[in-house]
Amino acid sequence: MPYNSWHGVSASVSYFRAKQALETTILAQLNQVTESTFNLLVSWMKGPEGGCGKLEQAEYFSEALKDSNVSQAARKSASQLLAEYKRIVLL
Repeated sequence: MPYNSWHGVSASVSYFRAKQALETTILAQLNQVTESTFNLLVSWMKGPEGGCGKLEQAEYFSEALKDSNVSQAARKSASQLLAEYKRIVLL
């Protein structure tokens, strides 16, 4: 059976087109995930229920820096709050 060089050219063209299509799809999905994550974090931080916007939660952190019996409880609450932030962000 004689070798047809067009088969090799055709296979190469198909390979490069498939590779380019796959790269384009992966980049589009990555951009979509990045944009969604960014939007989620922005809405989470700015929203009325937002984690960083709640005054009572911010008070945990300022109280935790003081040296008193109350600060021990505040440190525990602040630690739990940070763990929850980490869990949400790493979803």
